[in-house]
Amino acid sequence: MDDTAQQGPPDASQAEHAGFALGAAFTGILANGLGFDLMTRAEEYRTAAFWLFAGFVPPAVVGNVIAWRFGRRIAAVALPSGAEEKIEPQGSS
Repeated sequence: MDDTAQQGPPDASQAEHAGFALGAAFTGILANGLGFDLMTRAEEYRTAAFWLFAGFVPPAVVGNVIAWRFGRRIAAVALPSGAEEKIEPQGSS
């Protein structure tokens, strides 16, 4: 079987690249919506730059909450009951 023909879940780098591409696309859409191409004064750019940054804070918070909840669920399934008490940090002997 050819190694290039194998199908499987995407690895982390593919997901990361997709995230970067989506972020860049949404940034461009938001910047165009704010009118970056029509601005002429520095004050307009400062105001728009603030809102460009602020526009991505809510999705970042939601993404972090979802990742945290997903991580907790995975840990609850992956670890047997009481396993977290038995795990010791490396080098603590």
